[in-house]
Amino acid sequence: MPNKLNLSKDKVCIVSYSKSMEDSNLGKHINSFDKVVRINNGINILDKKDLGSKCDMFACSFFGGKVALIEACYERLNKKKLSIYEILSKKKTEVIFVFTNNKSHYDNDEFTKNKEKFNIIITNQENPIIYYMITTGLCTIITILQAKPKELFVCGFDFTMYLYRGYDDLYRIYGGKFVERLNKTYEEYQDLYHSTVFEKYILKKLWQKFNFTIDENMVKMLEELDISDMDNRLFQKILKGKLFQDTYINYYNDIIKIIESPL
Repeated sequence: MPNKLNLSKDKVCIVSYSKSMEDSNLGKHINSFDKVVRINNGINILDKKDLGSKCDMFACSFFGGKVALIEACYERLNKKKLSIYEILSKKKTEVIFVFTNNKSHYDNDEFTKNKEKFNIIITNQENPIIYYMITTGLCTIITILQAKPKELFVCGFDFTMYLYRGYDDLYRIYGGKFVERLNKTYEEYQDLYHSTVFEKYILKKLWQKFNFTIDENMVKMLEELDISDMDNRLFQKILKGKLFQDTYINYYNDIIKIIESPL
């Protein structure tokens, strides 16, 4: 993945919005960081007490439905219709990470009009398959690690649909409850696409290797995750799959290389 960002002088916080953030009172701590990174609809759930308010960097897959959801939620909450770029301008966001391997998702008139206004980093150039395999949140953590921040704090991740209060309401604004597949495990499905176990496994390996700080609930989650023989168990899971076997083996190997190689 390309690294167009140097954060060596910055203390960075990546904040997501799992239910575990409720009553965390982390807002003040989150806002104390030089750069705060938010993900997808996280820009619409700014509970200052628990989640803080800063949004220096924003990460999104930029699939049409995802952007439309963010815009629709903003309009409902603020009684004002704005594009994703206008929303980010209001939040004084400086950097946008675009995670997608499909140029049509972002290369349009709106993108062209705004690409000089923001530092837009499209992280699909060298290894696009990674962004099909794992979630935007995990892509964001890897990308920020590659920018070598002076300090990194990651909070609010559990890779399930147990989300911060009010999030389901935001989804319902967009024409019914939005369904995601983040609660999948490799025991229940033949592939590893957005697998809860696979995501936690990668995060634990990264946490152990790069020694960044995570919130108390994430510490508990990762300490309880048994990753002994996980490489072999996950690989065997891929081998048993009947669809896209060669493709998934390549995905798996590329992600493992990221974990094992210096960033």
